Amino acid sequence: MPNIAVEGDVIAIPGTTPYPPAVSGAWLSGPVTYANYSKVSINGVGVIYEARCTFTFTGVGPTPPGNPVSGTEDLTLSAGDTAVNGAQSSVLLDGDMETGTYGNQLQVVAPANPAATG
Repeated sequence: MPNIAVEGDVIAIPGTTPYPPAVSGAWLSGPVTYANYSKVSINGVGVIYEARCTFTFTGVGPTPPGNPVSGTEDLTLSAGDTAVNGAQSSVLLDGDMETGTYGNQLQVVAPANPAATG
């Protein structure tokens, strides 16, 4: 079974597709925020079922040349149908990911961990 994710196990990877109508620019990721189970933890860190991040784009458009273009993309990574502790509650697992329209991505990278307690 894949490793269970806790707070801090989700990475935000900026995409490479420009926000329209930009011809060039870059995405930056904001902080990842988590929704966790208050009574389920691993080594005192909350087991998560959702992660969110806002990515911000800054670039330039084609007309007029160099015209500033900015935009945002909100991503939410939600747990699938994995049961934990017999309660039929879903949790995020190592390898889970969500990719947005512009290639921005949230990905779970969860190391091996002991069973959840709660």
